[in-house]
Formats: sequence, C-alpha cells, structure tokens
Amino acid sequence: MLRKMLRTRPLVLPNDSELFREPPRPLDKMTPDYLARYDGHTLAVDVFNAGDSLRFIGPPLLNLESYVGGAKIRFDGVEQAQFEWTDFSRMSRFKAARRGNVDRVELTFGRERFETSAAGDDLETFAGTNALITMNKNNSLENIRDWATNFAVNHNVNALILYDNRSSAYGLDELAAILDKVPLEVVYLVDWPYKFGNTGGPDQIWDSDFGIYMCWEHARWRFLQNANSVIISDVDEFPVSESGRTIVDHLEASEYGAINYPVRNVPPVRLPSIEKKSVRLHS
Repeated sequence: MLRKMLRTRPLVLPNDSELFREPPRPLDKMTPDYLARYDGHTLAVDVFNAGDSLRFIGPPLLNLESYVGGAKIRFDGVEQAQFEWTDFSRMSRFKAARRGNVDRVELTFGRERFETSAAGDDLETFAGTNALITMNKNNSLENIRDWATNFAVNHNVNALILYDNRSSAYGLDELAAILDKVPLEVVYLVDWPYKFGNTGGPDQIWDSDFGIYMCWEHARWRFLQNANSVIISDVDEFPVSESGRTIVDHLEASEYGAINYPVRNVPPVRLPSIEKKSVRLHS
C-alpha cells in the first residue's frame, strides 16, 4: 500500500485585514453560532500544481470577487498576465497555465500580500484507480475500517482519500493504522482544518457550508483528474448491490458515466449493553 499524509497550503486573510467575506445570510436568519462557524477569511485551502495548471481551491469569493481584477500573481518571480478565478455557489476555483513545476507563488490581493510554496502534482498516483473520497470527523475507527472494507471488497475500490476535519478523538496516525488493515493500493489522509460552515437555519437555508464543496473540488483537481472512477460517500453509507455488480460496474455501464443510488436508513438496534440511548448499527 502507498500511504501518504498531507497538509494543504492555505492562503488566509489576517484577522485585522480590511477584507472580509461578508456572510450571504441576513442577520435575522442567522443561528446563534452562525458567525463562529462561518469562514470569512480563507481565500484558498490549497495551492498546488496539477496537469498543465497551477490551481487554488477556496470558498466562494462573494463580495471579495471585486478584488480579483486588481490581483497580481507571480510564479517563481515571474508575473502572470493571464489567470481565471471563478466564483461558484459554495466554492471558488483559480487556474493559471504553467510551464514546468511552480515552486514559489506570490499573490497580491487588495492590500494583502501572500507568499507560499505550491504543492506537487499527485495525478499520476491516482491514474486509472477506482477512488473513494470522504470527509470525516470523529467517526469511530471501527466504522471507518468496515466502511472502507465494504468498498474495497465488494465494489472494486482500490484508492481512498480521507479528509479529516478536525477530529479530536484520534489523530492521522491512528487513522492510518486502522486503514492499513483494508485491502487498498493507495491511501491519502488529508489534514483538513477548515470550517465546515453552516447548515440549515430558520428557513433551512444552506448557503455557507463551504467545507464539503471545497473538499470535493480539491480532490477532483489535485488527485483525481485521471482516475477511472470516483465515489463520494459518508462513512455511515454502506452500498449493497442486489445483483452482485459493483458500483464501478454500474458506472462503466451507465450512459452518462455518473449515477446516484438511493439511501435507506437502517433502523436503530438497541443492545442490552446500551441503556441510555439507541445506536444505529450497520447490521
């Protein structure tokens, strides 16, 4: 097994900056902890080489988009005349063509200046793989092991990218140890310390849960452009195929190369040893 632990290279506005991503939600629709959960300072969660481009992935720019026109970026000391920085619903994507591997990246954005080294290209590692991605926070190690095993044994998955979002119950080393028992060829564990964001609210508004969208977009461009297939799953989701065909089989046979599969919640099963609350078990 090829196993790798990664930390990303973020660009974050200082707390005393005049720049701030203004919340998209009116004050009277904010939950009490909305601002504590909201990410107003991150410009990019990672800066990396991939294919013929250097890329940033970050939260949506929102009001900060007006500063893109005046932004200046340099690769290894050379100013780049052309780049794209596109705002989407809950994430943004920066792309600039590169010649050779870029090491040092300098960005001027408003009055703020940033300098970082760019991460290397990981596309070849996942080329041709059937890859599984998830975001995890404090799920039980046993559940993570069983979940990954189901995909590896029953669905022809051979690569896993797990984004760990501030787990406090264990560290990446313990995650790595439990996944060593799963028959996978490649395992990447990504330390993901960014805010997940806000879900729901008075009118069930989902407008600032940036974390999961950035995770998927990051995996897409840094790791999975050349993968054979990509499966997105939470660790409490155990796909079962009535026909015995794998998810990869279904994907390869589908007209558009993409599928959704229905979810059915498993009813809680109370054990004699558990008296205070019911626990959902995968059984």
